[in-house]
Amino acid sequence: QGAVVVLGSYKSTLSLAASDVFKENKIPAIGITCTNPIITQTNKYYSRVCFVDAFQGTYAAKYVIEHLKKNGAVALKVEGDDLAATMIEQFEGKMNRTLGSENSVKILEYPKDTTDFTELFDRIEATGYDTIFFPSSSAAAEEVIWQASEDGYKNWKWLGASSWADMW
Repeated sequence: QGAVVVLGSYKSTLSLAASDVFKENKIPAIGITCTNPIITQTNKYYSRVCFVDAFQGTYAAKYVIEHLKKNGAVALKVEGDDLAATMIEQFEGKMNRTLGSENSVKILEYPKDTTDFTELFDRIEATGYDTIFFPSSSAAAEEVIWQASEDGYKNWKWLGASSWADMW
């Protein structure tokens, strides 16, 4: 009550939850850490100062090409993860456009309830790529990367998304 402007909220989920309240009361809000573009698309009172989720895929590809000097990579995702799919779409597009190839990214999916990733590691190994873009939750990343390391895949280069910040 009585707010003139709101700075926040924390992440996209809470920002979306608060959006209707700001809209209803015509209170301008500026999202600091929300990356979901829906926030600003559905509320003229809401602005964001953070990148959108899809940019993470674009810049991961740029990093792979320019800094790691790789000509291809694996994109790994849990089946049904729409956010990861969006980031991977941008990653694949940037890789393919920059490298001039339609086959620079091998997308591999695995079921959400997977606990043993041995078969997945075999599939990654078969691609010939040692760089993996894995826009996942921090919990999924931690488990998969730990198992890969335990299985001897210690030289793979893993790239994630902003959600990995929750690991530290």
